[in-house]
Amino acid sequence: MTGAETPADLVAAEDVLLFVNAAMTATGQREFRSAAGAQQLSLGFLHAYVRVNYRPLYAASLALDLNDHNAALVVEGLLRHPHDADAAHKRLEGRLIAARLAALPPQRVYRLFRALRAAKVNNRRTRAIMRDWLAARPDLGHDAVKYRAGLKETARHAHLPPPAAEVGDFLFAPRRRARYEHALLDAHRRARYDQAALYELPFTVAEGFTARHKVPREVFLGRIAPRMTHLERLRAAAGRTDLSAMPLTRLALYVLSLPYGERAARRGELTSALRSAARRAAGRTPGRGGGWRRCWTTASRPPARARSGAARWPWPWAATSCWRRWPRPGRTPRGGPRAPPTHCSCGPGVRRRSARACWTRWRRARTGW
Repeated sequence: MTGAETPADLVAAEDVLLFVNAAMTATGQREFRSAAGAQQLSLGFLHAYVRVNYRPLYAASLALDLNDHNAALVVEGLLRHPHDADAAHKRLEGRLIAARLAALPPQRVYRLFRALRAAKVNNRRTRAIMRDWLAARPDLGHDAVKYRAGLKETARHAHLPPPAAEVGDFLFAPRRRARYEHALLDAHRRARYDQAALYELPFTVAEGFTARHKVPREVFLGRIAPRMTHLERLRAAAGRTDLSAMPLTRLALYVLSLPYGERAARRGELTSALRSAARRAAGRTPGRGGGWRRCWTTASRPPARARSGAARWPWPWAATSCWRRWPRPGRTPRGGPRAPPTHCSCGPGVRRRSARACWTRWRRARTGW
C-alpha cells in the first residue's frame, strides 16, 4: 500500500476486480455444484452491489471484454435505474451503451429490449437508445422476418413509427398488401403456399414452414445449405460439416459431442482437423524459431466434467508439462520470464511429476510461495 492509497481504495479495487472476473465468465447457468437459481442470484447481487457503489466503473465495464450475458445485464441495470446518475454521466453511459449494443448479436439485443418492456422501463433515454439502434440496423426487412416478435415489441414499446411502410404493414397488418417489394418480406408471404419460396428465407425461418409443406429433412437441408451460416450448418448437418475453417475451441467441443463410435471411426479426420486448428491458433512465435516446443498433456475426467446441464458438451480438465527447466525461486531465467504458465520444471532426466506438482513448482518459481 502506498501513501496515496487507503483501505477503502483497496476494497474498491478488489470489488471491481471480482465483478470483472465474474462478468467475463459467469453465465447464470446450472453448474456442477450449484443450480441456475443460485448462480443467477449471486450474479444479480454482484451487479446490484457494483452498480450502487461504483456506478461510473460499472458503466465503464461495458468497454471491457465482458461476455454477452453480463453486458446485457449491465445495460439493463443502467437503464432501469437512471436516477442514480447526473446528466453528464448519463451522456457517457449512453455512448457506452450504444457502442456495446452495436457489438452484441441482434437476438441478444431484442431479448434485452423485451426484458425492459416487461420491467416497464420506458423513459426517454431508453426510447432514444432503441430508436438509434434500430436506425443503425442494415436491413430491417431481414429483422422483420427473422426477429419478428422482438422487432414488433420494440417498435410498440418505444412508440416508434415503422422505418418503411412495408415493414410496418408486415409487422402490424400482414394481410393489407397483396405483395411486397422487399424480397424477404415477399418470400415470407409466398412461403405459406409456395414450397420453392422456403429456400429464399433464412434457415431458422424456413425451418418453421417445413412441417406445413411436409418437406423431408434431408431434402430441405440440401437445398437450404447456401443460405445457412457456418454455425447453422454445424448444428444441422454435423456429419457433413467442413472442419477445416472451424476455430479450435468450437472444434474441440464438437469432437467431444460426438458418440464414441463415430469419434473412433473418424479418428484420422478429427485428429488432422484438430492439429490444423491448433497450428492456426498458435501461429508462429517470434524469436523462437516458430511454433511451440514439444509438450505433454495430462487429461482427466473427474465427476465435475459434467459442468453445466445448460452447456451441451463436457470439458475435460487438462494440465500441461513441458521439457523446459525452470529456475529456482529468486532466480530469473536467461532471456527474462517465460510463458505460458502451464509449463513446469520437468526436464530430460528428471523424474516425471504429476500435473499438480508441475503447477506447484512453476508457481513457486514465479511467485516464491
